[in-house]
Amino acid sequence: MDPNTLPKFPEDPSSTNLSFTQAYTDVHTITTHPHPYNSFANYVVRAYLLNRVDNDLNSTAVFVHAGEGVSFEGNNILVKVDGTEPDKGGVLFSAHFDSVSTAPGVTDNAIAVASLLALLEYLTTHHVKRTAIFNFNNGEEDGLNGAHAFLEHPWSKITHKFLNLEGAGAGGQPLLFRSTSLSPINNYISQSPHGTVISADAFLRGVVRSRTDFSVFMNGLGNDTKMEGLDIAFYTNRAFYHTTHDSIRGAEDAKGSLWSMLSTVHTTALSMLDDPLEDGEGEVEPVCADGWGEVLGRWFVAFTQASMLQFCFALIGAPGPLIFWAATAQPFSAKTSPARGWISFWASFFLSILAQAALVFVVLKYNPYIVHAHSYTLLTSTMSLAYLTTVSFLRFSSAGTSRRVLWKQMYILTYILNALSAYAVYKIKIGGVFFLVGWHFCVLLGWGVEVVCGGVADAATAAAGGARGDREPNSESPSKKGRKKKKLNVKIDDVPSSAANSWWWMIQAIVSIPFPVILMSQVLILFLASLGQTLTDGSNPIFVYASTALLSTFIILPLQRVQVLPDGGVKAITALTGVPFYLQKLVHELPSTWGRNISCAEDTERTRTWTCSWETDLIPSTMYEDIGDIPLSYNVTSLGQTSARLRVKGCDSRSCKVYFDNRNVTRYDVYEVSSDGPGYTIPDEGINSLRMFSRSWDREFVVDLHWEAKSESAEEGEGGFKGRVACQWSEYQSATRGLMRPNLSGSIPAFEEALEYLPRWGLVTKLTDGLVEVWREFEV
Repeated sequence: MDPNTLPKFPEDPSSTNLSFTQAYTDVHTITTHPHPYNSFANYVVRAYLLNRVDNDLNSTAVFVHAGEGVSFEGNNILVKVDGTEPDKGGVLFSAHFDSVSTAPGVTDNAIAVASLLALLEYLTTHHVKRTAIFNFNNGEEDGLNGAHAFLEHPWSKITHKFLNLEGAGAGGQPLLFRSTSLSPINNYISQSPHGTVISADAFLRGVVRSRTDFSVFMNGLGNDTKMEGLDIAFYTNRAFYHTTHDSIRGAEDAKGSLWSMLSTVHTTALSMLDDPLEDGEGEVEPVCADGWGEVLGRWFVAFTQASMLQFCFALIGAPGPLIFWAATAQPFSAKTSPARGWISFWASFFLSILAQAALVFVVLKYNPYIVHAHSYTLLTSTMSLAYLTTVSFLRFSSAGTSRRVLWKQMYILTYILNALSAYAVYKIKIGGVFFLVGWHFCVLLGWGVEVVCGGVADAATAAAGGARGDREPNSESPSKKGRKKKKLNVKIDDVPSSAANSWWWMIQAIVSIPFPVILMSQVLILFLASLGQTLTDGSNPIFVYASTALLSTFIILPLQRVQVLPDGGVKAITALTGVPFYLQKLVHELPSTWGRNISCAEDTERTRTWTCSWETDLIPSTMYEDIGDIPLSYNVTSLGQTSARLRVKGCDSRSCKVYFDNRNVTRYDVYEVSSDGPGYTIPDEGINSLRMFSRSWDREFVVDLHWEAKSESAEEGEGGFKGRVACQWSEYQSATRGLMRPNLSGSIPAFEEALEYLPRWGLVTKLTDGLVEVWREFEV
């Protein structure tokens, strides 16, 4: 179904059990300003939520991710609603309430927060079996920090299932992104179900380069905190993600999107809370090939990995090949021209593949980001090309002879795809190949029709041929006795063969064409809507375009037979990161680049993106002073040959970072924060940076650092332990108007310049923890 088609909105929302009007008010209030963790607006949003739920619980997390240490002082809002049978365990409902600094955050993640507030209000007057834990967490946008902090709280040990709500687009219909296993899938209930296991496979295989709190809750800190659960998120209009367009006005029908999430959360949550099955009976298996998906946006089906494998193997073995043999062994197959049919089918198939490869090559060379703005133009191109290249060789007719040969080749192709699908399910743990299995099954059903109806028709043909005697095509007919025989030019249609009576080809078409075409079309539309605008996030464009082209061919076959970085001191460097072709156009739109020396280089962390930077006079300021006055103080004290104590403080900032430039740190201890949490073991190679977040302003971070002694093979000029201390800022004038805070004067003129001068097609979002980073070097 169309991902932008939302379920029917009730004429009178107040007639339902859901507080839609209050939820819509919540969304408006939460998204008045961008509210990242490191902002005063975040405090305002948190205060509003506290007033709504009347609860306040904090926890602290210290963990390591991707070679980077993190110390996070969380201020999540936790609420517990006891169930009537608390011994059955609890269900966690989680949504982060912080936004990025460049977006008000309607879709990411105010709608989710409002949906949970409505659910919480409902549960205060309605009893359910299981205990409900609500986690309105903070700091997700800076590294899933709030989810990690929840795992340190005792309540994390009583929750066995979870429902995580997210936003990775701007409006539209929420998608069932992922599930840990089939068990929570059975709890997914929606007025308009939307999702497929393919999205889970894409996350698992790194095709989608994004993270949500789902992965934190799934992995936990150990067996006592691992959970089974679902990840539901918005995904359409990805280009608006983390930009100013993620707003009430910019979202695709904000009211409809809110109702869709609200109703889905309500029904799914009640199913989880009243589930008669015991949670935690089985181990969480994040790598599995269970399958699930919607059918035309009306039904939702799910199946286990074992059942899918059994079905695949049944099609590979009997009765598939037996039906195939029975169909090809019938007498009518001798009347065909098999060589011509074989060549026609496979020539058209490989011609289509080559033509699609050429199209992908041209697109990648001349307009590799066309899918962002014109996804349906791309879809029309690939579908049209697939049709033109197959129709040149394959012309389906009602004549049974030619059709049978082509159906034979179709069966062989889908048989191979089904065998490959079985391997993918069993060995690679990919469940998203279900549509190929379904396609092969439908072709097999078509062969069944061929065996039954074709056999009957062929018997009628034989009987008619016997009655006609020697009137066969190109045969000789005797005339009068003693006279010379002559050839009769009799057409094949003169014989009432299966070719003339193959009315049953319509039955074949009905059982073998609509279902796989609809299923694969649905997958393709969802694929384009979800991955089409992720190229700037680092997704592989070859995979996106090649998959689109291949799916288009499969569908036709059944029918046819940016950020700012100060460079230390008072020198300010503005940097923009993006796609090279468009980046060079955008940079020259900014007045601060005119007459400047612009340096551009390939980004080391994001593939297929470049970063352009230039020195600028646009000096940012914090809330109280210019960055030029260096609102960053630090002190480094040696504690020995391989340890030091570092103090760092950022004026009006709650976020600081330490870079270790020439040696990795093997141990760190942040004062007033425990570093011995379970599950947070520093890898043997150490970490190359440490991010620190505080729940209070102007906090002086004190951290002890330990590193390995320099090896004898190290170069003499390597020196001591070197690094940089840095703090970040995220607030700017246009995003903080109306905040009731005295002396509020923080500004980021370089970012304001980008908002003012970039063309409408060039949107800007934050790249790292802050929009401004001030750093200074140190050496022990």
